[in-house]
Amino acid sequence: MSVSVNVLPAPETQTYKVTYRFESATADNNLPAEVLSLLPQSGTYTTSSSVAIAFVPEAPMPVEVAVANGTWTFLGYQEVEEGSNLTFVGKWVFEAKQDPSPQPQPAPTPQPAPQPNPVPPVNPGGEQGTDNNQADRHQSEQPRKPEENPPAQGPAGEKEKQATLPNAGSTAPLSLTGLVTSSLLAGLAVLLLGRKRKDD
Repeated sequence: MSVSVNVLPAPETQTYKVTYRFESATADNNLPAEVLSLLPQSGTYTTSSSVAIAFVPEAPMPVEVAVANGTWTFLGYQEVEEGSNLTFVGKWVFEAKQDPSPQPQPAPTPQPAPQPNPVPPVNPGGEQGTDNNQADRHQSEQPRKPEENPPAQGPAGEKEKQATLPNAGSTAPLSLTGLVTSSLLAGLAVLLLGRKRKDD
């Protein structure tokens, strides 16, 4: 008795090509080399478990890349099927660095204008001396009392004053000078009378 054995054909091995691509989600900003260097390597996978791993790609490390003018942040993968090929597109968004806002300049505090120092008086006691001089002047201007006036001196007092005066070179007292002058005038009158008689 023969037994028929059905030989099943070997299952066909399906091959999948998986590729990765990074794109910028921010307009007018191209991805820098620092981000492109994180791109996974594309490959060919079969229906084995390796293809399942390929279908769930991991996020690149790091998910944030700092550059000179800002920061790129990874948003995630988007799966794109193209027949037997599979492509994962990773999206990155760019955030520009904010320029530091200018700090307001502090308003200058107004400085008070320098006041000139008053010149000190040369003689601090001058005012007091002036007051004393004015007081003395007022006292001197006051009329003297009758008893304060000195008594009038008579002729005898004048003679005593002349006798007490020192000799300063005068050859005769004032009274002697008057006598000499009178004698000269009398002699001149006699001469004039004598000349008049001769003429007659």
